[in-house]
Amino acid sequence: MGSVVSYIVTIAFTYILTQIGQSLIWVNKKPDGTPKSPWAPSPQGLPWITNGYEIFNRDTYHALTRWSKEVGDFFSVKIGRKQITVLNNVKLVHECLIEKEQFNSSKTPSDTQEKMVTDHCKTVYTASFSTYWARLRRAIYIVVGPMYFDQFVNHFKSQANKLSFGIGESLREDKSLSAKQLRQLVEMIAMDTALTIVLGDTDTVPRDPESMLMIIQKGHELEAKQTSKYNRIGQFFPSFNSFLDVVHLFKMDSSMMKARNSILEIFLPWFDPTFENRELFKNSDEKIQAIAKSLLYIEPSKNDPEPVQLTKDEVLVNLVHITLHAYTYLSSTIFTLVQRLATEPELQRELLQELETEDQSLALAFVRESLRVDTPHRLLAYSPRADYELVVDEKPYRIDEASEIVVNVDAIHTNNEYYPNAETFDPKRYFKSEKKMTTLLEFGQTGRKVVKDNLAFGAGRRACLGSKASEALLVTVLYQLVKSYQLKGGNVKEKIE
Repeated sequence: MGSVVSYIVTIAFTYILTQIGQSLIWVNKKPDGTPKSPWAPSPQGLPWITNGYEIFNRDTYHALTRWSKEVGDFFSVKIGRKQITVLNNVKLVHECLIEKEQFNSSKTPSDTQEKMVTDHCKTVYTASFSTYWARLRRAIYIVVGPMYFDQFVNHFKSQANKLSFGIGESLREDKSLSAKQLRQLVEMIAMDTALTIVLGDTDTVPRDPESMLMIIQKGHELEAKQTSKYNRIGQFFPSFNSFLDVVHLFKMDSSMMKARNSILEIFLPWFDPTFENRELFKNSDEKIQAIAKSLLYIEPSKNDPEPVQLTKDEVLVNLVHITLHAYTYLSSTIFTLVQRLATEPELQRELLQELETEDQSLALAFVRESLRVDTPHRLLAYSPRADYELVVDEKPYRIDEASEIVVNVDAIHTNNEYYPNAETFDPKRYFKSEKKMTTLLEFGQTGRKVVKDNLAFGAGRRACLGSKASEALLVTVLYQLVKSYQLKGGNVKEKIE
């Protein structure tokens, strides 16, 4: 018995020494033993233990923008125990996410809760760079990609009509529309749109409003738990995150899983008819009208000639995550768009005039400017796939696999170098011929990928596949509203987040 205990103690002691050696001795060295290049410059005067955590937790992207003015467009900062490298200009974004996309296209889960609700990172938003992730992207692309999204044009028109009708009914009762009422209308439109794209039409199993409201409610619960005070601390302090895991285990706290499972229970009867008919989707020449159908049969590709098909559970957890993601961003962008429209009477008149022509340039410019001024996500995080060096201004800097690269969209979208008078809402800036000064990411192209206009939909391999579909929906909503109403009284500074 004593020898067994000694053996276990020896193994544990060796493991601890190995971890200490890796964290203290090898942390700043390459595999060959030579020193790594330095991190990018960092802001000074931060606390030794928590580093930039308190400031970032309080000010979020504003802190990164302030630090960029202090340190420069390219800097690194430790937030808690997490090292991040921040990109604050277009050139850096292009170099990291386009030219070096093969290095920076992975994903690190933010915390244990994210792992739990995504079945250990099996969704397209949480999976690391892998063949599995590429299969998910391919399946989604052939439903909502730029060459396929036009199949939803009639649905977008229907949704715009529903929103217009809902606004009219509210105005008939109250003669004005509060932000709360508008938000509730927009959330239902966004959820219905997301479900149609993800699950298909409602011919088989009608989607009742009560179920959609339940998904919205449970989605808010999941978001509230993931952004709660202690869970947020755990996202930046791994040891605290481990402590939280133990606490949840002892408390038998399964509230996060219960909320997720409640959504799955709603999805299951909607998804089952599609799953039962999955053989019908193989080798179909028609456009696939739902992401659920596409995920049930992953088509072969040049680099993946014999793809392993997804299990039912893998498909289902992706459908839930894609729906919640699409709903969140669509509801935010539509709400902002309506608020913005209500502050621009002259542009409403011009949009109404444009509606009589075949030209949609002002409407699309309005949508893109709205996304620039009030983008739904002001920080974008990417995980390196390996340790490497990034040369900036002829100096090599260290990028570690365990760190994160963060794109400060706020700093870029408000940069007067790219957008003269960036604080002014001006869709017509996109009409000007001086593209270098008036559009954001007009870099040229790498292969077939072209990134332009703004970063609202991300960049590189993890850019949003539904960007064109989203813009088409927003343009349709815009036209329907100016055709139906003369809006006024919008407040873009105090909108509901």
